[in-house]
Amino acid sequence: MPSISFAKNLYERASRRRALLRAARQIRRSGLFDAEWYRRSYPDVELGGLDPALHYLRHGAAEGRDPGPAFGTRRYEAANPDVRAAGMNALLHFLGNGQFEGRRLHPATDPGPARPGPKPMTWRGRARRAVLRPTHAMVADTERPGGELLLASVLGRPPRGWALVTADPDLVASGAALRITAGGRSHEIGLADLAHGRHRGLLRLPDGAGHGPSAFALVRPPREDGVARSTAAGPAVTVREIGRAEALARAMVRAANVEGRTLRGLAAAHAPAVTGRYVDWVARYDTPTEADLARLRARAVNAKNPPRFSVLVPVHETPEPALRAMLASVQRQTWPHWELCLADDGSVAPHVRTVLEAAASDCRIKLALRPRNGNISAASNTALALASGEWVALLDHDDVLAPHALQTMADAIAAHPDSDLFYSDEDKLDAGGQRHDPYFKPDFSVELLRGQNFVSHLGVYRGTAVRAVGGFRIGYEGSQDYDLTLRVVARTKAPVIHVPHVLYHWRMHPSAATFSTTQIDRATNAARRALHEQAFNLGETVTVTGGIDNYHRVVPADPPRWPRVSVIVPTRDQPDLLRACVEGLLERTAYDDLELIVVDNGSRDPATLALLARLARDGAMVLRDDGPFNYPRLNNLAAERATGDILLLLNNDVEVTGPGWLRELVRAALRPKVGAVGARLLYPDGTVQHAGVVLGLGGVAGHVCIGAAAGDPGPFGLLHLSREVGAVTGACMAVARAAWLAVGGMDADNLAVAFNDVDLCLRLRAAGYRIVFTPYAELIHHESKSRGSDFADDQVARFMAEIAYMQRRWASELARDPFFSLNHSLDLHAPTLAFPPRVPRPWHIA
Repeated sequence: MPSISFAKNLYERASRRRALLRAARQIRRSGLFDAEWYRRSYPDVELGGLDPALHYLRHGAAEGRDPGPAFGTRRYEAANPDVRAAGMNALLHFLGNGQFEGRRLHPATDPGPARPGPKPMTWRGRARRAVLRPTHAMVADTERPGGELLLASVLGRPPRGWALVTADPDLVASGAALRITAGGRSHEIGLADLAHGRHRGLLRLPDGAGHGPSAFALVRPPREDGVARSTAAGPAVTVREIGRAEALARAMVRAANVEGRTLRGLAAAHAPAVTGRYVDWVARYDTPTEADLARLRARAVNAKNPPRFSVLVPVHETPEPALRAMLASVQRQTWPHWELCLADDGSVAPHVRTVLEAAASDCRIKLALRPRNGNISAASNTALALASGEWVALLDHDDVLAPHALQTMADAIAAHPDSDLFYSDEDKLDAGGQRHDPYFKPDFSVELLRGQNFVSHLGVYRGTAVRAVGGFRIGYEGSQDYDLTLRVVARTKAPVIHVPHVLYHWRMHPSAATFSTTQIDRATNAARRALHEQAFNLGETVTVTGGIDNYHRVVPADPPRWPRVSVIVPTRDQPDLLRACVEGLLERTAYDDLELIVVDNGSRDPATLALLARLARDGAMVLRDDGPFNYPRLNNLAAERATGDILLLLNNDVEVTGPGWLRELVRAALRPKVGAVGARLLYPDGTVQHAGVVLGLGGVAGHVCIGAAAGDPGPFGLLHLSREVGAVTGACMAVARAAWLAVGGMDADNLAVAFNDVDLCLRLRAAGYRIVFTPYAELIHHESKSRGSDFADDQVARFMAEIAYMQRRWASELARDPFFSLNHSLDLHAPTLAFPPRVPRPWHIA
């Protein structure tokens, strides 16, 4: 049954279990919890074979038991009545809050015999308290020369995300600063600026994988006599990680007394992760300062073997402000090794020639004036003839490059010197110059390129590769860049490299009409001719038709012989579900060579047994396995007996809605180096259940855009375009038999229920196979209806173990799904801006 579905059903319980295990680790490391002492002091724990730390957290503290001889639960509660009133665990409160707040371990007078405590907190109550309870904190630790004081984490790692900084008021007034080291760079922020004159302030820290803070230090000014200030009286500053909810609540409380502050202004200033606005993201993470640009220029000067770029710009009747902005964006590049090759295509507006000839006084700018208007392909070839750089970058006459665009591309070229084609993310400019509508692209996908030109802006090509394919072709105007990309991709043997930064701003307003927007039909037809020709040159016979939103669909010709498909359906009881699934396969699916294998995992229901017997009589292969539910074992058992060239893993709660779905899966599975193909699955209410799996989403993996309307195209056609993905769900997955055998099938030892389909896809990718999602195979999925909900403690423990295995086995892969942008958050199913992005900014790279 589908691992992602099961993960969703268990998520809430697993999160609570994870919080408990984290708390247990915390108290074990504290030095105040003595497991052996706890067992000896409380024989029921010893006799019951209970884990001492978990028992103390679940029951012991509420019963007044002590975690060790050095800490008294009731004494601490008596000394701190608010802890008892809140129902918080005494030891956890002391470790997370009390020791930093100077709380007493015992009252001034003995509280007397222990009184019955409050009832043990429920799982829901513990989860609620966890929202406002700190998970990590840092305190002053090691004195260093020059008034600097290192801060050490009490729980093993520096805090990330939102943090609450508390400092001694005298320290705030002294001009002290907090130095934060992240991504190899150090940043200082004054405590007075941070706290706005108070002793406590909010701080937003990087939390991307590998780019979070690595060190904190308190930098204090010396006294007038030159002696550094002492902190012998206790911690002068603490940095405590807090949740987003507490951060927003604290910001709101602070702003309540500030005249003129609106909630919208508060959100923009303190919680951009809550607002999610692109303008906030740009201001915070994608607007380099002049100091940042100066560092980039200094680094560029010292570059060894620097690549030289020829920026090609065909010009025709460009509005003067846009033309000047385009020219200025190239001239202010931090990378000095460029030339700008301008080809005016017979413009008659007098300002065009005046502006271009003035610009050509810069020795780095070359200008060709075509005597009459031809077309954009001809003008682009004229610009190409001027180029002398090793690399060609394509820029439209009214668009704008980011100031670090060429330098970021140069860094990518240095990292991938054999590649011929590089492309970046892009966004759009409105009439007022405001950036909007970013396209955070996936890494290169052959399947997606057949549906849309996502390479587009900013595309950088090796000059020899462009000339080898003949440059820009007449007759493909409006899609001349797409045609060029397709021909270069077909020719190159090296990887096509995605640079995950917005380096290009595409101007979108009425006066910025281009050939491709004003003559959309001609541009679309040109694109489809280019796709058809590329396939023909690669030896493929295809039909190119329309897709959603003027995108394209390339349909391979039917194979001479459709391969046999072995459909594997694990089941247990639920005869109505199985009957509906099988009837859809055998009666409503247009596929002749189909082998049905039903794996019965211990059914007891008489109706189910009768149905299985009838299926066996009708020619289906029925296998019996009475062991505990283990999804990989059931599929591996069937795969050993299967005779098909394609294995189709199918849940018994999947409903067939149309005849052509299986042929679409097989067409995709027959594409070169495809290892697994996933279908588009809808819930019974018509919303999206599966359109590809994102690695790392929610911790391990999750479905993208889950719950979207069936007709929703998704961002840039995401839900209606065939494309490569990190993984697909085992609820309906076609796997080439050769690929299955190459990786040894599914992992029955470590992943009995959850994430086994994701693991299979990752092993296929590691073996060189591609994982593809096709929206053209669509079915209804009732999602684990046959399994129901499993919330028993042993199931939760098993699920946690499988999460740990995946995170240990595939740590680097889960941190970076190549087909899901590092600028998107892994917290939400729909592509949402990451605050901060999970990739370091170009100006932060040493």
